[in-house]
Amino acid sequence: MTIRITGMNSGLDTDAIISELVSAYRAKGDKYVKSQTKLSWTQSVWKSLNTKIFNFYKSLDNFRFGGLTAKKATVSDSSKASVTASGSAVNGTQKLEILKTAQGGYLTGGKLNELSANPTLSELGYKGGIGNIKLKGKDGEKEIKVSSATSVNDLVKQINESGTGVTAEFKDGSITLLSKDSAFEITGDADGERALSSLGISDGNKTDGAYAKAAYMLGNTLAKTDGTSVTGSTKLSDLGYTNPSGKIKIKVTKDGVDTVKEISVSENDTIDDLKKKVEDSGAGVKLVFNESTQKLNFTAAEKGSNVSFDVTSDAGDDIMDKLGFTGASVTAGVDGKTGKIIGSELKAGGVLSKDQKVTADTALSALGYNSGDAWINIKGSNGEKSIKVNGETTIREFVNAINDSGTGVKASFDAENQRFYITSQKTGAEGDFEITSDGMAGNNVLNMLKLNTGNGAVKVDGSDATIKLNGVEYTSSSNTFKVNGLTIQAQAVTDGEISITTDNDAQGMYDKIKGLITDYNALMNEMSSLYNADSSKGYEPLTSDEKEAMSDSEVADWEKKIKDSLLRRDNTLSGIISAMSSAMSVSVNVNGKNYSLANLGIKTLGYFNSSKNEKNALHIDGDSEDNNSSSNPDKLMEMLTSNPEVVEEIMKKVTSNLYSNLDAKMKATSLRSAYTVYNDKEMAKSYSDYTTTIKEWNKKVEEIEDSYYKKFSAMEVALSKLQSQMSSFTSMLG
Repeated sequence: MTIRITGMNSGLDTDAIISELVSAYRAKGDKYVKSQTKLSWTQSVWKSLNTKIFNFYKSLDNFRFGGLTAKKATVSDSSKASVTASGSAVNGTQKLEILKTAQGGYLTGGKLNELSANPTLSELGYKGGIGNIKLKGKDGEKEIKVSSATSVNDLVKQINESGTGVTAEFKDGSITLLSKDSAFEITGDADGERALSSLGISDGNKTDGAYAKAAYMLGNTLAKTDGTSVTGSTKLSDLGYTNPSGKIKIKVTKDGVDTVKEISVSENDTIDDLKKKVEDSGAGVKLVFNESTQKLNFTAAEKGSNVSFDVTSDAGDDIMDKLGFTGASVTAGVDGKTGKIIGSELKAGGVLSKDQKVTADTALSALGYNSGDAWINIKGSNGEKSIKVNGETTIREFVNAINDSGTGVKASFDAENQRFYITSQKTGAEGDFEITSDGMAGNNVLNMLKLNTGNGAVKVDGSDATIKLNGVEYTSSSNTFKVNGLTIQAQAVTDGEISITTDNDAQGMYDKIKGLITDYNALMNEMSSLYNADSSKGYEPLTSDEKEAMSDSEVADWEKKIKDSLLRRDNTLSGIISAMSSAMSVSVNVNGKNYSLANLGIKTLGYFNSSKNEKNALHIDGDSEDNNSSSNPDKLMEMLTSNPEVVEEIMKKVTSNLYSNLDAKMKATSLRSAYTVYNDKEMAKSYSDYTTTIKEWNKKVEEIEDSYYKKFSAMEVALSKLQSQMSSFTSMLG
């Protein structure tokens, strides 16, 4: 920006003088800007109107290709099916039978906090397979097999019929085991112990010790160097033991007499190898490995308080440390005596406490899951996805993972009813889904959440719909069938056949014609309003300075006055109105006879009876919504009822003429684009020319302004010199 300091010597307001001198030039530039603005507004008006004309033009396809025919279909039992008929449907009565409706897969989970009167182990949260429970009483021993399907009452019955002298009772929500005047034992293998835990027996109230116990030394949780789970085949070297020739010493004391056995161990021995060496040593101690808890346990072979033992290793050898026995001590054995176990109160898997419900923010660990990562497999109509869960996973996260899986399966959790609801997004057999697990851990999660059918969940498989129409069977993945012009929506299975009656729909055809006339009138009335708009002579677009001198409402009114009149008496607009009105008034020949829309009771009100901008509008005689023609006889409905084919042919030819007239107006030329009724190319060029002209004119004004500033500057320099000379002359005169 140029900074000028003027009038220093002359005292003149140079800026004001120059501004006034160039004002005439600026005014001419403003005229160019106003003309361009007005052109821009005109382009906008035409663009909006052109869109409406083009849409109307395209809608004529529904009539000129014979799309007027309408049919209606009625069903004898609308509660079983709804039917719509296209124009191609055959008139008459047809027989329909709905054999099966389509449905998507649906899984309703079991109630998490509900326990049945005779619950199964699965319902109690049992996560194992076939387990063995060993019952040992005063009268003998018995092994009882259990599974997730075993019920509490079934187990009680097997205990009472075991012949071991041990009896059981299920009452008030817990199991009581009793062996009068004798100790008893109830143990199990890995799955058997899990079953006992789910039955509340492991955590029950043991009276008088309940049964004899052997002394034992329980190790800590084992850990492989690579972080994976320990098994019977795990080598001691995998636990970090590196000695090829270590020693374990077992000292057993029975009735005060000591027996010592020494066992050689190597880093290449496995857990199973070590167990066998202990057993083969004859020390009277056995080594047990619990894969579930990842712990080892040295146990005396004989039960009772008279047998104790100790297990050590050579000085400096860390074998006992690697086996998890650092800091472990021997728990003394207990003598056998009359035993009683009152099991803890049974509860359904997933219950946090007696009065607490599962919520969306409940973690699986709170439901008892602590087995590490598990994978749940979702297979739906859109593909498969495996979802990882662990103890920290919440119900909300589990639901979101299913919903985000992209498999076409959706899930929700109802905290009020404590159930999961899982559905497919598609109906039909292809919309079915499966939820499975990768193994025991995942199956435990599904059991815990009651999503397996064995513990209260109910699965409805996705299935296709099947109907018979006139004895022919059709199948669909949805409940919608399209057959020979009919669209059938199956709603319920029928008890035998129902009927579908198809006939011409005079009212439907009437509504289509009325819709066309309504759209035609709206377009014609708008174009007439634009053509007959009041003059805006004397009004031009405002400059920024002019707008500042007016209020916002005054500016809006001013501009509206101009915009409303932009197409006043426009020749192009007049041509379009004429082309459309002439096409709608021409006669057409049908079966050797001439018809016009007037023969169908569709005509204008006449020049003198119509308002200013509605002289081209058409009215339908007998139209109840038209105050101007509602009292006239309804010729259109009469013709549609008596001879719909003729009406369709009339409308086909009239709309074809209208289409042709509009098509001619929208052909591309050097001045306009295809499907455009106004000279958009010409206007775009004019707008660009204005941009160039305005830019050049502004440059010219700047040059003129600079010229004036140079002249005034020269004057200031001359005055400065004159003043200097006068000062010198005055000084010389003293």
